[in-house]
Formats: sequence, structure tokens, C-alpha cells
Amino acid sequence: MPTVVIVRSGETDYDSEHRVQGVLDLPLTAHGVSQVRELAAKLTPMCLEVVYCGPSEQARQTARILAEELGCELRVLAELANLNQGLWQGLRVEEIRRKYPRLFKQWRDRPDVVCPPSGETSDEAVARIHRALARPLRRKHRFAIVASEPLATILVCELQHRPVDFSRLYSENGSAVPFQVIECTGD
Repeated sequence: MPTVVIVRSGETDYDSEHRVQGVLDLPLTAHGVSQVRELAAKLTPMCLEVVYCGPSEQARQTARILAEELGCELRVLAELANLNQGLWQGLRVEEIRRKYPRLFKQWRDRPDVVCPPSGETSDEAVARIHRALARPLRRKHRFAIVASEPLATILVCELQHRPVDFSRLYSENGSAVPFQVIECTGD
């Protein structure tokens, strides 16, 4: 069975400002680049074969650094684009809570049935994820997927066959590039 490492994209200015990024292209900060280089050293013993990422600048930049440091292939998949959060993109989380309190609470509690204004639902993102991961999961190798939040959380939940849970997503800051190793099992 494949081993998948989900890596959150390195820090951007929006992370440090607690803003929603969605599908916006943002470069990594100097601190974000440093985070990714440190993470690469931790992932070296895993002998990853390929690093996948979506088309956003922060995901591509994170994946490029990892692939170079780990000496593995980099593949950009359009289906791994972050969740489009529509009109929430660029806003601070506190602004969203204030402007859309009921909708924001519903989105955190039931992301499968709520869509940010002019955005997409988590179910739409899940469908994209399934298309993107079909081939890599069949190949049964060790690979990483670089994703920004909330796509990274959706990926983890899907690979672990559990419901999407955004309840703690915006209580954490972007001060670290966390990763999670998932040993995939059959469906």
C-alpha cells in the first residue's frame, strides 16, 4: 500500500496575517522557505519518489524546494488546487466570523453542505481529489502531496476515510509547515 505524506504549504504573508488564501497565488515568505528546507531534512529518510502539488504559487514553491532537496520528481496536478473560498479569500478569519457569522459556523460544522459565497463546497473539492489521486494511489509508492489549507485537511480526512472536519482549522496559525504521514489501506 502507498505511503502518502501530506505537507502544508510554507508560510505566506496571508498565513501570518490570518487571512483566507483559497486559490489566490501568494509567494512564500523568507520564513516559509526556511520552514520548507527544515522539513525536507526531516523527510529525507522517507525516500519519497515524487512530490505532487496543485497549481498555486505557494504549493508549487513548497513542492519545488522539497523535490530539489529530496532529489525526487515534481508533478503539478490542476485537480489539487486549493478549495475556492470565493468572497472569503483575502479576508481575515475574524472578518469572516463577523460578516458571515451564521454561514461561517455552518461551514465549520458541516462543510459538505455549505459553500462560501462564490466559492466551492468541500464535496466539489473531494471529487477533484479523487480524480487527482486515482493513479498515484494505484502505483503503491511513497509520495508527498503539498497543499494549502483547507485542502490539506480535506486530503487527510479523505485518505483516512473519515468526515471532513474544519472545526480547528482556523484556530491554528501558519507558523509551521506541519506534515502528516498516512499509510493508505484498500477501500
